[in-house]
Amino acid sequence: MEDQFIIRPPESIRNKVCEDVKNGLIHKLTIKMTNNKEGTLTYENKTYKGCIVDLPCIIESHKTLDNRQFIKIADVSKIFIFTEQDIDISELEKESISGITPPMKYVKVRRFRKRLTKAPIIEEIEKEVAALLEKDKEAMRVDVQLINKDGSEEEEDTSSLAAEIELNLLESEKNTQNSIEEIEIDGNLEEKKEKERLLQEIKDKIEEKKKQIEKITNPILKKRFYESIQQLEQEQEEIQKDLDKMGNK
Repeated sequence: MEDQFIIRPPESIRNKVCEDVKNGLIHKLTIKMTNNKEGTLTYENKTYKGCIVDLPCIIESHKTLDNRQFIKIADVSKIFIFTEQDIDISELEKESISGITPPMKYVKVRRFRKRLTKAPIIEEIEKEVAALLEKDKEAMRVDVQLINKDGSEEEEDTSSLAAEIELNLLESEKNTQNSIEEIEIDGNLEEKKEKERLLQEIKDKIEEKKKQIEKITNPILKKRFYESIQQLEQEQEEIQKDLDKMGNK
C-alpha cells in the first residue's frame, strides 16, 4: 500500500500544475513540511503556504495496467490546501466539510447533524393519541376510512351491528338515567318495589352488554362498553345500598 494525499494549488496556478502533472513534469513541484500540519509548495520559483486538512471521508485510489482490471493501492484521507495569502487554519478546515465529489458536498453537516431523540417524540405521540380518544368518546358515530394500495379511498361504517349496538348503548344510558330521575316515592312499599324493579333492569342490561362485548372487535367501541358497564355497576351498588337501608328500618 502506498501513502497518498490530494494537493489543491491556488487557483492562479491550478491549471498549469494539472498540465505539468499529466505530462510527467512533477519535478517542477517541491513540497516541504514546516510542522505536522503546515508546509510550503514551490512552483516556478514562487512559494505558497499550505495546511493539511482531513477529508470527511476516505477515498480509495486504484491503478490499472490493461484498462480492464483495477487494483487498490491506497486510501486517501488528507488534502493539502495551498493559498497565496497567509494561512488561516480555521478557514481551511471549513472547506473540509465537503468531500471531493458533488454528492459529498456539505457531507459533514448532513451526516453528523444533531438527531432528534425518540423519547420526546414518543411522549408527543402518546399525548395526541390520548386527545383523540377523548374526542372519540364524544362522537355519536364512528367511521373507518380505508386507503387502498392504488391510492383510492373507501369509507364505510365500522359495521351495521357495531353502529346499532352503539346506538342502543346511548339510548339505554339515557333511558336508565331518565328512569332513575322519574321515580316517585309513593310510600315505602312502592319505593322498594320500584327500586327492586330498577335493580333487576340494571342487572339485565349489564348481562346484555357483556354478551355484546364478546361480539365486538373494535377496541374503541369495547372501551365504551366497559365504561358503560362500570357506570351501571355503580348505579346497582347505590340502589342495593338503598334497599338494604329500607330492609333495616
